[in-house]
Amino acid sequence: MNWIVLLMFGLLALVPGRQAFAQGKSATQPPYVIDIAGNLKNHRVFKLSEIAEDVSYIRLETRPDVLVGYGSIKLAGKFIIVGTYRKPIMLFTREGKYVRSIGFIGKGPGEYKNPSINQIDPVKEELFVLGSGNDRIFKYSFSGKLLQDIPLPQLCTDFYRFDNGNLLLATGRNYKADGFYPFVLLDPKGKLIKENQSHEVPVGKYIAYGVRPNFDAASNGSVIVNNFGRDVIWQISPAGETRPYATLLLGKLKTPDEYYYDQAQWVQKPFGFFALGFSCSETGPLIKVSYAYELHTETGYFDPRTTKLLFRDSTKVGEYGFHNNLDGGPGFGFTQFFQENNVLFTSLMSVDIKENRNFYANQEALYPDKKKAMLEMIDSLDENDNPVIMVVRLRKEP
Repeated sequence: MNWIVLLMFGLLALVPGRQAFAQGKSATQPPYVIDIAGNLKNHRVFKLSEIAEDVSYIRLETRPDVLVGYGSIKLAGKFIIVGTYRKPIMLFTREGKYVRSIGFIGKGPGEYKNPSINQIDPVKEELFVLGSGNDRIFKYSFSGKLLQDIPLPQLCTDFYRFDNGNLLLATGRNYKADGFYPFVLLDPKGKLIKENQSHEVPVGKYIAYGVRPNFDAASNGSVIVNNFGRDVIWQISPAGETRPYATLLLGKLKTPDEYYYDQAQWVQKPFGFFALGFSCSETGPLIKVSYAYELHTETGYFDPRTTKLLFRDSTKVGEYGFHNNLDGGPGFGFTQFFQENNVLFTSLMSVDIKENRNFYANQEALYPDKKKAMLEMIDSLDENDNPVIMVVRLRKEP
């Protein structure tokens, strides 16, 4: 299938190394109009071979002093960077060998609490981390050296570093009573460029203080703002300009958080921790939108050329992600996969793939030799081993 691509998931094309998914230009550009409600019956089984040509696996080295739990990963040039809850950021080679940790967990100077590894410059071999007090951003080299300490003008719940070095902050603890939710744009040295670059937030049943947006990269150089607004998904440019990314035709659909609120409202009143808005991002060649449908949450994947629904991740029916028919092994479920250049990748817990070994053995596979190697790799694992990185190489545009 001749995919014309956008970008990213997930998860991301704004830093060197986060480039568009394929070499050809997209046939369409934002703002999109996505008819979610009208497309719910227009979906099918989606096979990984339709967009990918190869799959491989990287075992992360396991040692008593190098234990990785659930967290996030990033392929960064010749390295793999892993962020795990309340553990220092870990650096591995692309072959999975542990190299070093970067920074420290704590509340002191240069220390962080829960590392975010989305903001990485693989060319300069630098990464950016939000400090433990949410009031500073630290820049580290891959060698572990603290290069920069950037004080922030406001507390920050998420941030994004643009290609030009500008920093966009989501100041989620500073929701204003006048109905405006401030975003703050800083230059690379932390100097204020713009603030209050936002649109009016509709105050009502599903929103109170504490709503927190988060960011996803867009292939056009902007950043997509999630959990902010409802029928319109917004994007912000490196210069701080705010404009629509997509208009969603929802019908009677709800956001996942509206659904959870409705289910729980008989025991609690809204107290400010429900995120408002639909989640939307570019994942591989598709646009991904999260919503609630028939008392369960789903993620729909839309073709950006037509904005037609291709397939759905559903918590109800258990059919989700790309079906891996390359080697019959693990698929990509829900939102837990990411993109770098022309590959998708995800982290697989060893205990999980060992439990599913027999299921994989009975799945169809276009490449029997790869299936055999995958099963042998699983057989060699201990359930307490560090995660395995699954890497899928995508087809390039002809």
